[in-house]
Amino acid sequence: MLWSFYKRNWPTPLPAGIRLPPIPCTPLDRLPSSSNDILTAGLIANARLDARKLENTLVTLIEEKFPRAGARLALRNGLYEFHVPETFGKDTPAVRFTVEDHAEGYRSNVSRPQLPMDVPGLSASAPTILKAPDLSTYFRRGVPRTLAEWIQTKGPLLLVHLSVFDDLTFIGVTFPHIGFDAVGIGIVLRAWTDLLNGSNLDDIAGMEWNAEPLEEFMPHHALTTTELSEGSDRVGVFGKMWFIARHLWSELWDPALVPTIVRVPKVFLAELKGQIMGELQKEGSDEWVSSSDVLTAWWYKETLRHRINDRTAVYHYMVANLRTRPIWSYGSEMGSVECIQRYIGNMVLPLPIPPLPASTFHDQSLTALALHFRRALNHYNTEPAEIRARVRWSCANPTKLPFPCPGDADYRFTTNWRIAGFGSLDFSGAQVQVANSCASEGRQAKKASVKFLHLMLNLIPPRYGICILMEDQEFVWLSKMSGKKELEDLRRRGNVLFA
Repeated sequence: MLWSFYKRNWPTPLPAGIRLPPIPCTPLDRLPSSSNDILTAGLIANARLDARKLENTLVTLIEEKFPRAGARLALRNGLYEFHVPETFGKDTPAVRFTVEDHAEGYRSNVSRPQLPMDVPGLSASAPTILKAPDLSTYFRRGVPRTLAEWIQTKGPLLLVHLSVFDDLTFIGVTFPHIGFDAVGIGIVLRAWTDLLNGSNLDDIAGMEWNAEPLEEFMPHHALTTTELSEGSDRVGVFGKMWFIARHLWSELWDPALVPTIVRVPKVFLAELKGQIMGELQKEGSDEWVSSSDVLTAWWYKETLRHRINDRTAVYHYMVANLRTRPIWSYGSEMGSVECIQRYIGNMVLPLPIPPLPASTFHDQSLTALALHFRRALNHYNTEPAEIRARVRWSCANPTKLPFPCPGDADYRFTTNWRIAGFGSLDFSGAQVQVANSCASEGRQAKKASVKFLHLMLNLIPPRYGICILMEDQEFVWLSKMSGKKELEDLRRRGNVLFA
């Protein structure tokens, strides 16, 4: 019995054949709200692509420039680690690649799900909500259901599944969220397309396999202990119970979840932004708003404006990319500007926006709401110490999940994948010319561009936020998980079009 006890608690040694030291997952990798999820970034390119060329270039890129992307995720002695192979090969592939080839056009079979960019009759000047199609069969193959299952496979951090048609190629890039954020995946994909399109491998900037830019924020480096004013400490036991009860009730009242896509024309955003900037100029103000501020303000105004006399506080969080924030000391090689900008691991953190009463989204103008978001974000840029404090707190409390708001309040969050640039990826270097192409209007695309990004998660995404997926030349695309009753109420109010 004593021997079995020691055997169970004996430290697990490192496996052979990995680079030393192993890379510990950072506290931002292990944020409780997202670290257990497995994501698929599903790209739809408007051309037939050469699967072999795609695989060979991605393998080369990972082996030579981003070996961390080919690491194995491990749970050893209670800690999550990345184990980067000393060498990549048949037994230790840099990426797992699967292909399903179809000798026909996707659109030639009307029984297949209609793609969001193909839905006819939509307004070119007003936003439209569409039901998201189920495209998982074209993007996913053999994806582990849980993080524990992923670890058991002892496979690489990236699974890529292609579904190749004469008119389209579906590129499903699946990864555990503990390994990457959206910008990190975007960095790898951008380098991949650069290599496909003829860039010299030596000219492509990569990331050191053992880069740890967050080291300066770890507890043993932090100069002060920081406690945040919000979070579970402030909510209290009764507040936590009330928070849980209220949100359970809302899900019981509206249990059916509907995945939706929101297509927002850029001309619509430009018009709204132009009106806001015109108002500010008339007032002699030098303030400004971005299109993302306008988009966020518009969405929450439309979805909350019916709460006319409701004084419930609505807390809002913007998931911010820390790579571009002025919080770094750049004091070491692993904390240099280049290292931070090319870091593919998790480097995002939710930043709170001052709460507003729900009735504000009815009472205040779009200008006032957009300025509210912009002023809060500008404050973080001019007062970087606040972001540093939040990063230090997260590094000191890696398993602590702060409650997003008091028990009697609501919350919303916005994630912006648009900054990863998926819509500007160019896969033309892998394009295959197809005789008698069945592409739209009988013409083949001159450029193999990404026409849509389909986001898939293993865990059920919360209904209290939106994800700005991507933009193309004409539209910005949002992803939203909504309750069925919530959608029916929004449709009945008639402020937003439905397909």
